[in-house]
Amino acid sequence: MGHDPQHSSMVTNLGQSLNRILQDIVYDPFVSAEISAGGGDLLVHYQTPILDGNDVYMEFKGGNFNTIPHWETQDWIEKKLTWQGSNLVVAWSYTSTWKPVPYVSNSGVGPVWEPVFHAALAGDFVYVPAAQGKVVKLRKSDGSVAATIDPFAGGPLAPVQQTDTFVASPLSADKNGNVYYNAIKLSHSQPWDQDVVDSWLVKVTPTNQASKVSYSVLTPGAPLGTDTTCKVEFSSTLLPWPPSPDAVPTTTQCGSQRPGINVAPAIAPNGTIYTVSRGQFVTRYSYL
Repeated sequence: MGHDPQHSSMVTNLGQSLNRILQDIVYDPFVSAEISAGGGDLLVHYQTPILDGNDVYMEFKGGNFNTIPHWETQDWIEKKLTWQGSNLVVAWSYTSTWKPVPYVSNSGVGPVWEPVFHAALAGDFVYVPAAQGKVVKLRKSDGSVAATIDPFAGGPLAPVQQTDTFVASPLSADKNGNVYYNAIKLSHSQPWDQDVVDSWLVKVTPTNQASKVSYSVLTPGAPLGTDTTCKVEFSSTLLPWPPSPDAVPTTTQCGSQRPGINVAPAIAPNGTIYTVSRGQFVTRYSYL
């Protein structure tokens, strides 16, 4: 999107005029149905095309679209396209096992927009999100699988218990080829109405070594998941706010801190990683 987290790709070259279509490529065949299901709005996040010389890496969608609350029936695909003369042609295609976190609950917790599937380019490889909190490392040359990295292999979440673990963010790569992302494990029966099981910031090295740290460790001093001291907003029936000078809003259970959905870890020039968390049940208790 801007070459790196600092968006340092600005150049002095004169860009082409935005008055002609170079290529017309359908990467989401379900748009009409999605707009209809969304009441006239397209409630979908898409990967930013990744440019690499003469090549473009893009997200495509396949499978089936039935309803927005069951977006998991779709498939997410990463394709490498390359310019051949005046045509952008598919060089290879890889269908991921990744699925988004579930749709928002009746209580209003969870995403309404379809979460983003977002790959990252690092060195000679393209990293794509996969199911169960994993990432797959693809060779740029032909799209073949170089490695499948599982940060939870051999741990207390392996193997069956990983079913409700999701890659919940775009993948980000630093200048050394390390890849970072957020993962979250939700309750199977009530993913948004129960507290998160856990969530992590994950790092994958160029040698396929994975490490992770829980957001409970990254947010010392934040309210605990069981705390019931988190204040919520006043009712809209009491506008204008505050309803009286000494009014105090009601409180609710906070829920554990977890990454916001679609929050890509940001990487500073000195290697510092920035990310954002929020309470599972309260959006206004967030930490950087």
